Amino acid sequence: MGVDSRLRKEFPELDHIVHLNSATISLMPGVAKTAVVQALIDREFSSEERTKIRMAREFETRKKIAELINAHPDEICLVSNTTEGLNIIAQGFGRLRSPMFQRSTTGEYLLSKSVFR
Repeated sequence: MGVDSRLRKEFPELDHIVHLNSATISLMPGVAKTAVVQALIDREFSSEERTKIRMAREFETRKKIAELINAHPDEICLVSNTTEGLNIIAQGFGRLRSPMFQRSTTGEYLLSKSVFR
C-alpha cells in the first residue's frame, strides 16, 4: 500500500466530500482522533501519572519527527499551533529590520503585519 492510499485512509470523509479549506479549519485524520480519545481517557489518571504519560508521548513524538527529518530529538520543539511557532521564530530574530522581513503582500494575517513590519 502506497503512502497516498495510507494517508487517504486517515480521512474517510474524503470518500464523500471534496475539502478545499486551509490549515485553519481542516479534517482531522484518524490517528489524531484516536490520540484525542486517548488523551480524554488519560485524564482519569492522577496528575502525576498524566504528566508521566504526556512526557513519554512527547518524547516518542519528538523521536519520530527527528527521525523523519534527520535531526536529534532535542532539536525538535513542539508548540500548540502555527501562530505560537511563528512568534517564537520572530522573537528569535529579535525583530530585525531587514528587507527580508518587510511585508510583501496585502493579504497576510494580522500577526504577520505586526511581527514582521
